[in-house]
Amino acid sequence: MNKKPITWFNLNKSSEKYSKYSEKKETTYVITPDLFVIDTSDNFIIVFSPLLARVYYIPKKFITEINPLSFNKDNIDELIKANILLPKKIAASLAPTKPDCKTFNPNIRLLMTTSCNLNCVYCYADANKTTQLLDISKLETLLNAVPEGTKSLNIEFHGGEPTIAFNKMKEAYRLIISKFPDSTFMIQTNGVFKANVMDWLIEHNITINFSIDGTEKTHNKQRPAINSQTNSFKILINNIKEAQANNTGKACIVTITNYNLDMMHEIYLFLKDNGFKYIKFNPLLEEGRAKKYDNAETTPPNLQEFAKNMASIMLEAFQNKIMIDSDLLPNIHVRQPSYSRCGAVCGQMTLCPNGDIIACADAYYLTEDKKDNPFFFAEVKDSISYNKEHLATLNKTTMDNYPVCNDCFLKWHCAGGCKIENYLANKDILKPDNNSCAAKKTLIKEYFKQIGKEIL
Repeated sequence: MNKKPITWFNLNKSSEKYSKYSEKKETTYVITPDLFVIDTSDNFIIVFSPLLARVYYIPKKFITEINPLSFNKDNIDELIKANILLPKKIAASLAPTKPDCKTFNPNIRLLMTTSCNLNCVYCYADANKTTQLLDISKLETLLNAVPEGTKSLNIEFHGGEPTIAFNKMKEAYRLIISKFPDSTFMIQTNGVFKANVMDWLIEHNITINFSIDGTEKTHNKQRPAINSQTNSFKILINNIKEAQANNTGKACIVTITNYNLDMMHEIYLFLKDNGFKYIKFNPLLEEGRAKKYDNAETTPPNLQEFAKNMASIMLEAFQNKIMIDSDLLPNIHVRQPSYSRCGAVCGQMTLCPNGDIIACADAYYLTEDKKDNPFFFAEVKDSISYNKEHLATLNKTTMDNYPVCNDCFLKWHCAGGCKIENYLANKDILKPDNNSCAAKKTLIKEYFKQIGKEIL
C-alpha cells in the first residue's frame, strides 16, 4: 500500500521489486502492459496489473481514456512513482515464459484405490463402483522411465480413500524412496483411519491434507460413512487434532454444494478455529454421483453467489493470515502470472490402478471409454505408451490458444480455466466455460472493491 494521490495494493511480495523504478531517470518510459480497468467509483478507477501483481485505485483526473487506457501527461511523475509507467526494457520483460513441455514434470499423483470408506453423496469418482488397487509393478515401470538426473519426485497419495490401500501405500513409498530418496509426499484423505495409519504418516513425514465439508451436521450429510453407525466427522476431527499436534494437517478442501453454499462463512470460521491455515473451497462439479441424484447436496452451487461469498471470505482470511484457494480460480495472492492453469498442460501424471496415466485425477470417470477422454495420454505396459494426439491437445491448453482470453483481465491467472470445467460444459477442453468465466470475474471484481474500501 502507499498514500494518495495514486493508491495501490501489492498482492504479493514480488511487487516490491518494482519500487527501484519509481524515480524518473533519463530513459524511455512506456505504459506497463496488460493494465485492465476493473471498476469505477465516483472518484476512482480500479485498475489491475496482473504482471506487477498489483491493484491500483487511480483518481479519475489521471486518466484521459478508459478504452484504450491512457493517462494525463501532466501526471507523469506520479505515474512513474506508481510503476504505471516503467522503463521500456523492464516493461518488455514482464510477461511470463511459456512452459516447456519437453521438460519432465516431477509431480505424480497415485490413485491408490478406487474404493472408499465414505459414501459421499456427490463423489465425482462414484467410488466403490469398482474395487481396484494400484499395481505396484506399473509404478515401478513408470519410475524406471523417469529421466536420468531426476533427484526427487513430488508424490501425492490419492483415491478413492488412499488409506484403505495402506499396505500398498507403504509399498509404493518404499519403492519411490529407494529410487528417489529426496522425494516429498502428500496425502489427500477423508481422515477416517486408525491410529497406526496416522503414526506411519507422521513417522515418514507425509504432509496430510484433509477433506472436510463443514461442521458435524453438514459434513456428515454430504460425506457420510458407508457404515451408518460410524460418525465420520468425529473420527476426522480427532485425526485433524493429532496431525496438527505433529505440525501437519493444516490444509483442507471443502466441497461447496447448493446445500452448504450459504454456510461458507460459517464453515470458514469453523475451520479457522480448528487450526487450518490453507482452506480450499471447491464448487461441486456435476459428475459421478452428482449426476444421479437431484437434491441440494448433489447440486452445484450458483457460481455467482459462490464468487461473492469467496470475495468476502478472502479479505477476512487475508487479514487473519489464512490462505483461501479454489479450483474455480487459484489464489490471487499466490498465483504467479502464467500461460498455463495447471500441470495438465505438460504431462502431469496421475497413475491409475490399472496403469493408465491421466493428466488430472478428477477426469478419471469423465467418459465411459478412455479413448474419448482427452485427459488420458498414456498407459503403462512393459513400457510407457503415449497417446500422442491427446498429449498434443493437452500441451495446447495454454492461455494463448484461447482467443476469448486475450482481452480478459484474468488471462494470466485463469489461463483458459479448469479443463475439467471446460469439458463438462462444452465437451471441449479448449473452449472455456462461460458460466465459470463470469463467476471468476465477479470474484476478483468484488475482492478488489472490498480491498479498496479498506485502504482508501
